[in-house]
Amino acid sequence: MAGGQTLFLDAREIPEYQEMHIPGALSIPPELLEKEWDRSMADVIKGRHIVVYCSQASCDAALKVAERLQSLGIPRS
Repeated sequence: MAGGQTLFLDAREIPEYQEMHIPGALSIPPELLEKEWDRSMADVIKGRHIVVYCSQASCDAALKVAERLQSLGIPRS
């Protein structure tokens, strides 16, 4: 992350993100990604390793975000 090659995407709800998150992570809950994806986001992601996370193993928000990114043509990294 320090070199700018890794982008952390926090898939939790916005209040949870606001309470605590990895420094530099972007808040991308699944419903936001569904409604507000645009080309500017593609530019932010392009060429970077992406780590999508949520709060616990039973949380499926990170999986939903990762699957949505793949459906938009963002490769696994």
